[in-house]
Amino acid sequence: MHDAIQWIAVLGMVGIAVVFVFELRKWRSIGRIMTRGQRILRVMLILCVEALFVMMLVGPHVTSRKDPVGSLLYWTICLILGIVVAALALLDLKTILGQYSQLNRQLLEQLKEDDRRDK
Repeated sequence: MHDAIQWIAVLGMVGIAVVFVFELRKWRSIGRIMTRGQRILRVMLILCVEALFVMMLVGPHVTSRKDPVGSLLYWTICLILGIVVAALALLDLKTILGQYSQLNRQLLEQLKEDDRRDK
């Protein structure tokens, strides 16, 4: 079982690293669409996910000492980090939805102005 978890952790770390490289390339190519805060949020999100995969990779070695308090503490930290990842993802989603609704409002205002000009 530990081998499967370790392989999943390694593949997850590599997968997230590849996604991060593509994300960095996209940031450079699209210009200033994303705010600095949104970029920082995404970097924090990626780093937290990488930390979760590292903790998943070393978890069997850390918790194999048969110390229940240490194991409970370790997996509690993993759980808290997972909750932080979910919260960061929700914050990113909130930012994206806010930008989307702002763009829709601007587009609607432009359409109304164009319609008034045509009449």
